[in-house]
Amino acid sequence: MRLKYLIPIALFAAGPASGTPIDGTFNYQGRLTSGGAPITGNADVRFSLWDAAGGGSQIGGFIGFLGSPVTDGLFNADLNFGVDALNGEERWLQIEVRSPAGVGSYVDLGRQEVLGAPYAIQTRGIFVDSLLGVHIGTHGPGNFLFAEDGDSTVANIGSSGSDGGGFIFMSPADPTIGTIVLDADTDDFLDADAQGSITLRSYGGGPGGLLSIEDDDGNETVGLTGGGSGGGGTLTLRNSLTNYETVALYGKQFLDGGAIVTWSEDGYIQTSATPDISGEGVFVSFRRTNSESGFTFDGNYMGTGNPLVRIDGASRSMLFNTNNSGDLSVVLPTDAIRDTEIIDEPGVASALEGLNQVQLTGAVDTILSRTITCPASGYCVVIGTCQGQVSHSTGTTSYANFGVSDTASSLPVNQDVLLEYASGAASGTYTAPVTVHGTFSVSAGVNTFYLLGNKLGGTWTTFDSQLTVMYFPTAYGTVTSTLLARNAGGDASAPIVAPMSASEVKAEQLEGVAFDQNRRAAEAADYQAQIADLRAQLQQVLREQDVMRQDLQRVAPHAPDDPTDSRAVLGHGETSSQ
Repeated sequence: MRLKYLIPIALFAAGPASGTPIDGTFNYQGRLTSGGAPITGNADVRFSLWDAAGGGSQIGGFIGFLGSPVTDGLFNADLNFGVDALNGEERWLQIEVRSPAGVGSYVDLGRQEVLGAPYAIQTRGIFVDSLLGVHIGTHGPGNFLFAEDGDSTVANIGSSGSDGGGFIFMSPADPTIGTIVLDADTDDFLDADAQGSITLRSYGGGPGGLLSIEDDDGNETVGLTGGGSGGGGTLTLRNSLTNYETVALYGKQFLDGGAIVTWSEDGYIQTSATPDISGEGVFVSFRRTNSESGFTFDGNYMGTGNPLVRIDGASRSMLFNTNNSGDLSVVLPTDAIRDTEIIDEPGVASALEGLNQVQLTGAVDTILSRTITCPASGYCVVIGTCQGQVSHSTGTTSYANFGVSDTASSLPVNQDVLLEYASGAASGTYTAPVTVHGTFSVSAGVNTFYLLGNKLGGTWTTFDSQLTVMYFPTAYGTVTSTLLARNAGGDASAPIVAPMSASEVKAEQLEGVAFDQNRRAAEAADYQAQIADLRAQLQQVLREQDVMRQDLQRVAPHAPDDPTDSRAVLGHGETSSQ
């Protein structure tokens, strides 16, 4: 028995044409003869694969066909030793036959070298393993693919030194530019000088892989950095003319938060939004010049959970700090409306009795009262008016005192304003207007004032009464408050003094000027204290900004051409206008 000839067919693989990956099956055909005559009937055929023409090592196991039909000596079989068995190295196929089937022993017909099909020869050096991994030049790791255009290498896939794998398509016009040309032009024509590109690169231990998109001049316009060990990715947009960043999105700033930064056309930071280094919240900064802040928002000032807003101009600043209470929560320029003037402004309260008459009883009677709530300490000016009416009889004296007070039971020393009708006056009903007022020092909170009447003789009533209370937060001259003390023996027994002289008026004027000077000095000292606190808060904000800049510098790919250029990415100092 002998094998007349063999026809191995490996031009296509067996299996359905449904998109299933090729599994390495190939078809083998042969012709069996015995005594020079072709065999017809059934035969057992066994195949094995070897790495040498004789001896050597067997690759894989046996593939056997029992009772395989043979017609006029012809038979065929589908063989699959696995894709790893045919890895591009030399192989020999050994065939053993037993005919008739099941009778006697197998006859070894020898080994036949496995040869490539004509067009399949073009795939030599390319090996696809059982996991569909592609190996080029070898069936192990460390592979290379070089594509050339004349004498220039334009494509390189494989391992490159100690930096890990590389994947680079180079420009034939400039091999120093690693590019993948994607027909960047919208006119659908491939320009010879087009440089539209994507570059993937591993730096090994540096900031991670870089993906960049370039314009037609080969300048990077978009960059995506993978981030170093434990870092976050960075997306940057560049001005292709200056090579400066214009916008950057950082995937990790201050532990796990992201950040957004924009630059001016000459490479200076304009805006930044980063996580607050004090914990939760955001820190936002807008520049008014290349090196000075214009607007700052600290969402978590010094870790207190309270926001701070600062606005800086060339000569004045404004601060809104919700961590402070009272006047220090808002600080405005000296020539603006002060926070004290906003919250402690003057106010008024009033009461009237226009429909009824009030009958005085002989005690100290309350004609009207009014309560005012003062926002801070200061002064209240109290004015009371009414019409006093008396039924007078000849031979008796009709008189009553009127005044304003901050207590319902007593008239202050200068508030016993007397309205009197002598005993010799004719009997009848008399009416006279009454106006009294006083100035009282007050503290913050609720203060109540009274219009009082005290009948001493006759029958008295009042009507058309009104009580007005006005609050003032500060004084611009000396204030002598209305007091409750009385003169012993009454008004008539008080010492008699001369009217004020010109020298006394002059002294009073000097006293008023000194009061105003002292007031201004006290307010200036208070404002300087606020400025000192403001500067301390500014220094804290600047420290947070400096930490942010240092962190951004570590990850920002921005680098101006001149290493001495003061416009280095985030190395700008902050200055304060105050």
